[in-house]
Amino acid sequence: MEKKDFNQKPSILLATFTFPPDQNGVAEASAACARAFRQRGWHVEVVTAKASTSRQSFEWEGITVHEFAVTGTHYYSDPYRGELDSYVGLISSPQWDVILFESYAWPLYLALPVLPYLRAKKILVSHGYRNLRWFPVRRFPFGLFRWLQNLWNSLLMLYWARQIDRWVFLHAKSDLDSFFDLWLAQRIKHPGIRVIPNGVPPQGGGNRERFRKTLGIDPSAIVLLMVGYYSKGKDQGFALQSFLKAALPSAVLVFIGTEFNEFSDHFQSLASPTPKEPTSRVIWLERQTRAFTLDAFAGCDIYLSSSYLETQPISILEAMREGVPWIARNAGSISDCPGGVVITSSDEMAAQICKLAGNPDLRYRLGQAGRLAISQKYSQQRFSDEYAAMIDDLMAKAS
Repeated sequence: MEKKDFNQKPSILLATFTFPPDQNGVAEASAACARAFRQRGWHVEVVTAKASTSRQSFEWEGITVHEFAVTGTHYYSDPYRGELDSYVGLISSPQWDVILFESYAWPLYLALPVLPYLRAKKILVSHGYRNLRWFPVRRFPFGLFRWLQNLWNSLLMLYWARQIDRWVFLHAKSDLDSFFDLWLAQRIKHPGIRVIPNGVPPQGGGNRERFRKTLGIDPSAIVLLMVGYYSKGKDQGFALQSFLKAALPSAVLVFIGTEFNEFSDHFQSLASPTPKEPTSRVIWLERQTRAFTLDAFAGCDIYLSSSYLETQPISILEAMREGVPWIARNAGSISDCPGGVVITSSDEMAAQICKLAGNPDLRYRLGQAGRLAISQKYSQQRFSDEYAAMIDDLMAKAS
């Protein structure tokens, strides 16, 4: 094979199951990678699933986006189907110097049979690995068969992981639960382990006054915020019940999610009947623009995260950037982030809500600690530089 001229700009394909206009952590991280490479003048294209809302253009900030209709899972009972051959044909093209897989999802699993034959260098970015967790269900065999499939697929990593040139993790924490992939990578002494935390821009551009005016919230009210799609894992009901237990006078809790569904219906049903003269409010929102969400981060006083399935949530980083203290369940690497408090129960979250609401000095100190961490560890510039250095290193070794 002809060697690549190192002075030639690399051609990169970013393979991700979600990408803007989708709004979630993996979509944001994928967009940040694509933007970082494009800003260096490199050729970047994205392959992804069809967006949850129709994509208006297949050009995103000068980057070509390829959509494939793929459904199903990696389980035997619900195999992948759709435009599988077209996707494999695209990633098998010799034009790519680097293929970056975001997360453990269909873009990676469909590529496994052809990994050894791909000309491109391969990068896998982990956003957490929870396949070894048993999620029990009521019907026999109570979820055990699916767990056994997950165990088998996890053991197969011993084979295909060696085809990955760089294995990127958001943090250095490993265990036999949610971070089994890093544990495995360390045990097999994978030579490509890299730790690159998520990064956010130095300024969000949100407007506090506009957010409160839009929702009719008093400028002096304590506002709590949670952003995330409505789901069992995000568990907005936990945050709601904590807020109700706190019983703060004139406080407002705002939820922003992708779209209302059976989970949001259930969470809303957990609220007590509204009294004739309510002392607090709960506002449920769906399908908000990115600009409105940034206004919400700028306009809140406390950020809540009740999710128990997290790795390193960008929503908490965005709150930290705005100098907003956070209260979160102990999930993923959240406990490593400055600027907030980790809790384990709704009673504990309620107590911390009351404590922060009544202590503006503490909110300020925590907020400043979070803001400093953004500039030092979780900045978009550092994220971009470390990814670029990794690509440069791969290209140098290929030349």
